[in-house]
Amino acid sequence: MRLLKPMSRYWVRPPAQSMGMVYQTMAHSLSLSMQNAVTAQTGMQQLNAAIISTACQKILSLTDKT
Repeated sequence: MRLLKPMSRYWVRPPAQSMGMVYQTMAHSLSLSMQNAVTAQTGMQQLNAAIISTACQKILSLTDKT
């Protein structure tokens, strides 16, 4: 059972609509945070691929000169 809040001399539960709104807002902010993390991870993977490609190109250019 949920905690009840005193209101004058009656005990009432928090309104279900407002609690639902709070849960939806929390879920939305969590999903945005996860989306930002995925976007950052994708960017890092692209950067990693570019760095490896450049390193391989430099290694191959060294072997061509000798």
